Amino acid sequence: ALLDLLDHAPEATRVVEAVRGHLRTPTVLRQVLLEEPVDVPAAQRLLAMVGPEAAPGLLDALAISEAQATRRLILERLAAMGEAVGPLFARRLPEAPWYVQRNLLALLGRLPALPPGFSAFQYAEHPEVTVRYQALNVMLRQPGERDEAIYHALGDADPRVVRFGLDAAARGF
Repeated sequence: ALLDLLDHAPEATRVVEAVRGHLRTPTVLRQVLLEEPVDVPAAQRLLAMVGPEAAPGLLDALAISEAQATRRLILERLAAMGEAVGPLFARRLPEAPWYVQRNLLALLGRLPALPPGFSAFQYAEHPEVTVRYQALNVMLRQPGERDEAIYHALGDADPRVVRFGLDAAARGF
């Protein structure tokens, strides 16, 4: 309801801008995103109002959210932020739990370019198959790591990863 009011309010007023600023704060974002069940349309509208400065708080919410719909909303918004948040993803990766590592690698894989110096190689041997899969996907996009990614995929214990490697080798990914 508040977002509807703001959409119809005069744009130039200080009150409108103050309220919009308040809605973009990490506290409000977290409250909206972690309230179950999440109001998906309202959360989408709210997330559309934030930029890369909100990425740390969104990553925090991603790590603790139990709702798949909420995680999907957060991932979509983070991916839309582009390369500006790539270095943040790379910095968060080593200390994150495996399920967040998987998501961070998936986000890095969607970026047009990886942060300078980043390599997903160390995650290609992770004990969790979904982390390995995402790491190999990132590596396949890097010309200097493509062959190593295929090699790792073909030697993986999980048949899905092996299939991924075979497909990548056959396509010339």
